[in-house]
Parts: sequence; structure tokens; C-alpha cells
Amino acid sequence: MVLNLLAGAKVARRSNESNDVKALQAGRTLEEARKLVEQSFGNYVGSNVMLAAKEELGKIKKEIEMLTSEISDDAIDRKSRTLLSEEAYKEIADLQEELRAEKRLRTGLRTIDLLAQIPKLPDVDPQLQKNAQAASNVMDRPPISELAG
Repeated sequence: MVLNLLAGAKVARRSNESNDVKALQAGRTLEEARKLVEQSFGNYVGSNVMLAAKEELGKIKKEIEMLTSEISDDAIDRKSRTLLSEEAYKEIADLQEELRAEKRLRTGLRTIDLLAQIPKLPDVDPQLQKNAQAASNVMDRPPISELAG
């Protein structure tokens, strides 16, 4: 049907040309129609493939979310409480809190270091330099300043 429509449209437009030209035009139109049909069918198959791929990706995403929830801090904490003795659990919880505190201190030191570098940079707005210096001075206090030595 598509082939007939396309062939008829081109031939009708060129009705004043010779029969050979009409046949050539119809052949070219048929080739274009064939390509159109193949392309449409390809898009149809592609869309089905894409839908299946999207569905599979959705399943994988849900599985990743489930696995991620199993390895969250809360999930690990709940599992540790059930598997470990109270004494062992408390020791691990204390060590984790120490690690978090050290991480906060290191982050503070890095921030102070970055703020201290801003006033030394060329072509920096003077107000930004003053603000960075003020922020660095405010942050540079115990316990962070004690770590810097």
C-alpha cells in the first residue's frame, strides 16, 4: 500500500514526461518506499527492543537499590547488633565514632588550607580575599588548630 501511494504520487506529478522516465521515476519511488518500510519496521523492532531494555534496566535498578539498602550504615549496624556480643558491638561503635571525628577534623584542616590559599592568589576580588581570611581565622581554633601543630 505504501509503495503504491508513493509510486502514484511521483508518477502523477511527472505525467507529462515520456514513459521511460515515468518507469524510472516509479522504480526510484518504489526503492524509496521499500527503504521507508524497512526503516519503519526497524523502528518498530527497535522500539520493542528498547522497551525490553528499559524494563531490564528497571529491574537492575531495583536490585541495586535493594543491595544498597543492605549495605547502608543502619543495615550494617542492625546486623552487627544481632551477630556480635554487646561488648564487641560497643567497641566497634566507639571506633567508628573516633573515625568520624578524625574525618571531620581532616575536613576542617583541608578547608582551612584552601581558605588560606585564596588571599595569595592573583586577580582575586579583594572582598573575597578578606572573607576567606576571616573564615580561615574563625575555623582555625581547637581542636583543628591543635592538629595543625
